[in-house]
Amino acid sequence: MRPLVIFVDDAHWGDADSAVFLAELTHSADPGMLILVAHRPEDYLGVVAQVRRPPGGNARRGDVRELEIVPLSEAEATQLVAQLAGETGRGAEVVAAGGGNP
Repeated sequence: MRPLVIFVDDAHWGDADSAVFLAELTHSADPGMLILVAHRPEDYLGVVAQVRRPPGGNARRGDVRELEIVPLSEAEATQLVAQLAGETGRGAEVVAAGGGNP
């Protein structure tokens, strides 16, 4: 069996059915599966809160970790823009518009 990676972006926009599905998926995943769930810290609908705990009080399978991604510093953002786009003369404008978001 080949490893499988599933990436769910903007999970904070999910609904109750999405939360149940993601919780079941993350807590019953095969060992060769990596599930990444990206969300805003405020997670308004509680989708990620449901993913954090096993459904129905069952024991959790696998390893659930949380990783906070913080904004890049201005120096880091400038370096990233230079590496990816080369010197276009608009590097400072791109860095300012990104607000630390890569």
